[in-house]
Amino acid sequence: MTNTNSKKITITFTNGMTTVVDGPTPIKKILEQTGQDSKTPPVLAVKINGRLAELGFPVSEDCTIEIINIFHQDALPIYERGLAFILIMAVEKLFPKRRFKIIHSISRGLYGEFNKGIPVLFDEDVEKIKEEM
Repeated sequence: MTNTNSKKITITFTNGMTTVVDGPTPIKKILEQTGQDSKTPPVLAVKINGRLAELGFPVSEDCTIEIINIFHQDALPIYERGLAFILIMAVEKLFPKRRFKIIHSISRGLYGEFNKGIPVLFDEDVEKIKEEM
C-alpha cells in the first residue's frame, strides 16, 4: 500500500544523477533504488547539502547528496570512528570486567585506557582483541 500523503522529494547527486522519491526516505533506501549502494568502493556516509549524514538518516526535502566512500577526503575520520567502536566492543566482550575508554587521537592512532586499577594488557590479550575485531 502506498502512502498518498507522502511528499515527492528530488534528490540530486553530485555525479549528476537525479531521482525523485517519496519522503521521508532513508538515504540507504535511496542509494539502493538508484544503484548507488552497489558501487565499489562501498559508501560509508553521505553529505546532504554539505552536511555529513549517516546512511539511516531520512531525507525529507529536496537536496543534493554527495557520496562518501573510502577514497573521499572525509572518509578517514568516519572509518577511524567505526574502528574505535569495534575495538571497544571487542575489548568489552573479551574482558567483561574491564571498561575501556578512548581518550583522544594521537597523530594517526588512538589513545585509550582501561578503568583504574586494572593491569595493562599482555601480548596474548592484544592478539585476542585483533582476532575478535
